[in-house]
Amino acid sequence: MEKSSRFFKTYFILVIFYAIIGILDSLFLSGMKETFGQISILWMVFVSLFEFTIFILSIIALVVFIKNKLPKVTLIMPIYHLITAVLILIYGFAWGILSAVQGNPIAGQLIPPGMIAIGVISSLFELIFSIYILSKFK
Repeated sequence: MEKSSRFFKTYFILVIFYAIIGILDSLFLSGMKETFGQISILWMVFVSLFEFTIFILSIIALVVFIKNKLPKVTLIMPIYHLITAVLILIYGFAWGILSAVQGNPIAGQLIPPGMIAIGVISSLFELIFSIYILSKFK
């Protein structure tokens, strides 16, 4: 159980970092991109790799949390990450196909403000919920 307890804490601490990165990423997409210029490509690669890591860890967390019969409330975050990853993938494909059909290069398009707001709200949820879980299950 010691090993799963360490994984439990590590997972939720990484989710807290992921939430903070998500908030920064939303701010970056909302206008800071022009301020920092070239760093945006490095930032996108970093965020993408971290998102992929969280996705894989969420699959592992779901299995570990179920196997160790942790309270169901602990399953919310891994399930949330898996569902949102699939929805974002579908949205990205749809946006890419729509842009291609319209003849607009996707690279030059701005992220819709509504998507930025959703990003901030979801990151705040991840941050608050993870802090709650870590404080509840010390």
